[in-house]
Amino acid sequence: MTIYRKNHIELGTKAVLTNEGAGFFLRRGYRLSRISTVDGGKQFGIRLARILPNTLQHMIRTGYFSSLETSNVEFTTVRSDLMDLSKLTIFGFLYKRFDKEVFDILVNSSLVRAWNRFNPNRVIDEKTRISDRVLRSVMSKNYILLKSIRKSITTPLIKTVMSNTSSLADEKNVMIFLGDKFLDNTRPLIWFILMKFSHEKECETLIRQISERLELYIRRSTIADYLTLLLVEMILIAEVLNMQKFSKRDKTFGISTEEIQHDAIRRNALLEAMKVAKVNLVIGWRFGNSSTTSINSDDKLQIVVYNSEANYLDFKEKFSEGMEIKNGVSLQEFYNDASIGNPELGLQYQGYLREECSKVGLRFTSKVGMVRGGVPSITLTIRF
Repeated sequence: MTIYRKNHIELGTKAVLTNEGAGFFLRRGYRLSRISTVDGGKQFGIRLARILPNTLQHMIRTGYFSSLETSNVEFTTVRSDLMDLSKLTIFGFLYKRFDKEVFDILVNSSLVRAWNRFNPNRVIDEKTRISDRVLRSVMSKNYILLKSIRKSITTPLIKTVMSNTSSLADEKNVMIFLGDKFLDNTRPLIWFILMKFSHEKECETLIRQISERLELYIRRSTIADYLTLLLVEMILIAEVLNMQKFSKRDKTFGISTEEIQHDAIRRNALLEAMKVAKVNLVIGWRFGNSSTTSINSDDKLQIVVYNSEANYLDFKEKFSEGMEIKNGVSLQEFYNDASIGNPELGLQYQGYLREECSKVGLRFTSKVGMVRGGVPSITLTIRF
């Protein structure tokens, strides 16, 4: 499990906004772009030349971003930034899920239900809107109580972590640090509710449930590393396939797979030509279901890899929810058929990821669709 430490990432990225996100930026005077996506049409979004970790994760956690995309003809030279962006994004989504599940615990409790019955004009639910400035002022005035509640939540986690003899000291420190990060990324309204009902006996039960959920999400955090490592292995293969496609189409380049991988001069010339032609690979991170009518609108995280020239109808045919993949292959078949890179390593990461997801109540699935031109479209899905 790794922790991000850079101040920023310089990797050209575009973010597609939700309705709430569009409203947030318009109120602050931002000019929104109309961003083309592989889902068809254009959506409102913003372009990010420099990514600030805390800001990115806040936008994901608050539900302002529905997806992120970055594109390039190759990602080998920016591998470090790509891995950092992927882990930041995955953690941002984990923070969002944890925040939602903790809030659900509170609003479904008998304490809040009783409050709502007797206070119909001051109901506490998902639609409750209290200014963060006001809530933070209340939290500041009740700092001692807030600190006591946080300690009650984290103490069981710290005891569990410190008693684990199979973890190294650095690993234990990371897990405790992550516990604080998850709590730091919960909405102020959660702390307001906990402070309001802190004198009630049932609040002890709520704190125990939140502590158990926190421990679960620390264990779920391992998927960020495995999912990112699997993504990088897939990109290495997709890059070569993308180069092969362009080389065959552009008669100037009669470059073999071997030369693509080992002849730096010919490879660089090919990449420059691809930049001019804008034949990019695109990596997208999607948060939740695309359907706004879905009951669980944020119950999944998807990573999608595709060629920028992919036809929308091709993509829709291969990846519509619940639809069988025509002429598609499994991720294992994709690795074996490509004969590029290190298929054993990629399959090993996939195995680790599937195993870790199974341990913490998540479901991992993958789809590979061979769209026109032979460059695959790949979707990895983590469902909560």
